[in-house]
Amino acid sequence: MSVVVLRLYIKSKDKTGEVLNILKKYNVDTKNLFTSLKEKGFFEFKLDERFFKDIQDEIKDFADIEIIDRVQENQSVLNGDSVKEPTGLLALLLFDAFLILSIVNIISRKIELYDLISSTPVLNKVTIFVVILIKIFISYILISGIVKLSKTTILGRLLNIKIDKGEKNIIFLMLLLIIAYFLLESYLLIFKYFGLFLVIFIIIAVYSAYEHLGISLKREKD
Repeated sequence: MSVVVLRLYIKSKDKTGEVLNILKKYNVDTKNLFTSLKEKGFFEFKLDERFFKDIQDEIKDFADIEIIDRVQENQSVLNGDSVKEPTGLLALLLFDAFLILSIVNIISRKIELYDLISSTPVLNKVTIFVVILIKIFISYILISGIVKLSKTTILGRLLNIKIDKGEKNIIFLMLLLIIAYFLLESYLLIFKYFGLFLVIFIIIAVYSAYEHLGISLKREKD
């Protein structure tokens, strides 16, 4: 079974929304749709050839599409399978954030970070605040280092998943999760509410705005 590479031309900019909805119906990756139309005047995407006639009939009033290439299914497997599942991305973020937090807490206990900061006269009144900032900074270094060097996360490494695009956004979302954790641990109710807001924001971002995050994961061949 083959996959076709299609090139799409919008007949009218006013119809872009209708085109987007039709493409989503066929699980087309549309995250670069607007950018591609603006810069190139067309949008290229892959589709199972079985659905070409159906999508052509649905989209003909809003856009023109043409086949520019065919790719055998086994060829795409050799290059790695694209992973577009938002739940998978959220699992990577949660697992790695929890693991990084555990490592940071172990490090802080080993060096007795709290006692070290509280024994400094200038900082003893804001010890907790300073400790949290240091933990967040260490977390950022660990997250950024792991993602940038290995092009994946800790769980992604175990599952043979590579980050194809969006390294910065993955680092940002994971760091937000860690900040949310410290806010939820706070004694101040307003901080707890803000921490809860961050968690909800991340979940909504992953599920509702996945295509606009610019994140692409790829499963490597064993």
